[in-house]
Amino acid sequence: MEEIAQKTKLLLKDMEQNIRRLIFSYMIIGRFPNDWSFEAYNDYLAARSVTLRCFIFWLDKMDADVLNRRQISTMIEEKYPYVCARVYDTFIVCLSFDRADRPEIRSDGIKEIILSETAYPFIQCFESEPLTDLWQMVSTYHALCATAEKTTVPDRGGRTIRLYALEREVLDDTIEYESDSIRAALEEIARLIDRINRHDWIKDQSYFCFLWRYIDRGIFQRCGKRASIEEKNSIDQELQSAEGLDDAVNILCGFIEADARAVGLLNSNNKSSSYHRIIEMAKQYIIENCAGDVSLERVAREVGFSSFYLSKLFKKEEGVNYKDYVISVRMEKAKQLILEGRLNVSEVAVAVGYNNNTYFGKAFKNYFNVTAKDMRLYRRSRE
Repeated sequence: MEEIAQKTKLLLKDMEQNIRRLIFSYMIIGRFPNDWSFEAYNDYLAARSVTLRCFIFWLDKMDADVLNRRQISTMIEEKYPYVCARVYDTFIVCLSFDRADRPEIRSDGIKEIILSETAYPFIQCFESEPLTDLWQMVSTYHALCATAEKTTVPDRGGRTIRLYALEREVLDDTIEYESDSIRAALEEIARLIDRINRHDWIKDQSYFCFLWRYIDRGIFQRCGKRASIEEKNSIDQELQSAEGLDDAVNILCGFIEADARAVGLLNSNNKSSSYHRIIEMAKQYIIENCAGDVSLERVAREVGFSSFYLSKLFKKEEGVNYKDYVISVRMEKAKQLILEGRLNVSEVAVAVGYNNNTYFGKAFKNYFNVTAKDMRLYRRSRE
């Protein structure tokens, strides 16, 4: 019974997290994949007395490694489980789900995490007023984006915070292959870019050519496949002959479906197999390099995923978070080396990636409930 209760608790936790992510995507895209979703999620907020607040954190320039910055979203969500976060170019968007029975999430706390990763002191925060109704959410987010853009005066060649966010939404939904969400995001992108370009169809076509290449590059980085030269030329020709926004959206949806099919993202079994292969590659790299840099960012780069996505996938496939898995690999390796008896404790610490003996000793004791020294003495007593 206790095991069933624990599994039920974890299932409900995952459901709550998925609902929060869908609401976060709704804020960016402006609609849910299904018509019935709006009322259901609005009732969810009302029943739990949830208050929503949107934050935009603006970094004046990119002075930190992109992979390190992507890790920020994972760190924010780990420290604040009731916050959804997404890192973009020079800004970070967060949505908090506040309730009266838990501490209010403050922008200063999130900013500290960003500072710890970027080491860049000039971060502007734009925060919305609390709201309780999804009807207000999209317009509130749009207004906050406009305020941030006016204040920071970015030189982006017409691209806005909302547009960057939508582009990333399309890429992430492509990897998960959420076809309804992909089309919804593309339709919103089409409307937005057309307004930015003041209904100049030539500029719109140029943008769509950029967008499909952005998606193609993202699929390649995460799944190892991209369009051939012939395919690229064919898609460019299709977009150049498109007769309007709807036609361009249909062409992009067709390209995404074909690419997703080619790498097995449409077939759940193939997708699981692909995910399993990626995780096995990550695990093998950690095992072989546990004495060196096995940070999430480094391993993500090795397997071709973003650090945020690898962290999420690792938890889903392995049932443990990435950090705990790395500790387990290092501790089991340390135990093996101690029992072999060729190295002293200090040498073992270095061999499994710990340059601080005190920190290694604490980690070993926490993991095995016995000190490394005592294990070494036990090994000698058995000789």
